[in-house]
Amino acid sequence: MAVREDHGWREDAYLDANPDVRAAVAQGIVRDGYHHYLLMGRFEGRRGGGLDREPAATTKLCFDPWENAEFTLDGALKPCCIFLHGVEMGDGCGMEAVRDAPLFRDLRHRLLTGDLGPECARCHIRPTVPAQKFVEALYPRLPGSKHLLDCGKLDRVRVDVTQKCNLRCVYCALSVEGAPAGAHMEEPVLDRVSRFILEHPGISDAGINGHGETTHHPHWREFCEGLLEGGAPLSIITNLGRVYDEAEITTLSRFRVIQVSIDMADEELLRRIRRKVELGRILTNMALIRARALQDGRRLPVFSFSCGLYDKSIVRLEEFAALAVAMSVHIVTFWDLMKYPDLPGAENVRPLAALDGAELRHGLACYDRALAILTKYRVDVQVAGGFVDGLRERSGCAAATT
Repeated sequence: MAVREDHGWREDAYLDANPDVRAAVAQGIVRDGYHHYLLMGRFEGRRGGGLDREPAATTKLCFDPWENAEFTLDGALKPCCIFLHGVEMGDGCGMEAVRDAPLFRDLRHRLLTGDLGPECARCHIRPTVPAQKFVEALYPRLPGSKHLLDCGKLDRVRVDVTQKCNLRCVYCALSVEGAPAGAHMEEPVLDRVSRFILEHPGISDAGINGHGETTHHPHWREFCEGLLEGGAPLSIITNLGRVYDEAEITTLSRFRVIQVSIDMADEELLRRIRRKVELGRILTNMALIRARALQDGRRLPVFSFSCGLYDKSIVRLEEFAALAVAMSVHIVTFWDLMKYPDLPGAENVRPLAALDGAELRHGLACYDRALAILTKYRVDVQVAGGFVDGLRERSGCAAATT
């Protein structure tokens, strides 16, 4: 039974109630009633499909369950980082079969109808958009032969290589009292994941990072070298805070994209908040990686910064923007802080949503000045989930013109 029927969709009843749609399906103008209803019918007030729940007006702008796949520590496949568990993958089992499993198809149906589960509802990475806008944006991304519930072309993969980290940032779940120690992906799983990735040479990005620090894994370099030799386009999110040997620097210099997790240019405060990290070490590693790529005659990795915005980082954002420009960073991504309990005796931080009106307006003014610096030097700025717009609306602070 098709998933759309599992959710209460009645194809024949919809076509009976809408003979013009039945004619369009017969002529090949639209694939079936389900397609028509999600693309047009619900916005036209059509009836007859009988879904268990009426589609919502909004949904998340997320194409992950169509184009993305993420490997868990045990090698299962899940749609995105929000999900804790995935679909088991056995030997001889192709990614397409797994990506059409109920977990993925149910998520696609929920996004199409706006009937979001708890994972999507709490996601702060993808923005909320009108459902019609989402469906209109999705449809061109699927081949003509694909049903809206079928997986699309696999474009990105991500590997949760490890959940351990060399740092203990005050705002991280790993620092919370009683937090699990985490684990590394074991070598047999690394080998199996590597084979699956190399079987899909058309992917645009293989993100070798999980909830921990990838380069903290004892076998991260060997895993990445195998993928690089097979032609996989690797990217990584890393704190870049370790002392790397020459072989590790060489491997990193072969990455397509290196996103550095760093929140500010204030070295002393950064050390207190991120704990165990040295700003000088991060910048030195960036220089060493670029130098090695040049020495070996390779294209330089694209460097970007991943910056958490909270009370103590946003007021220092102009200095941070100047650092990004000085280090020839191509992209800066800002993300919203998810608050965990304060740590005794630590340099704790507050999310922007917890700031009072005056504090928030001051922070947004600092953000705008930093944005002007980044824009002037053509650094691309990305805001995860568009959360800054919501803060502006709350504070009554309009965006500055640049």
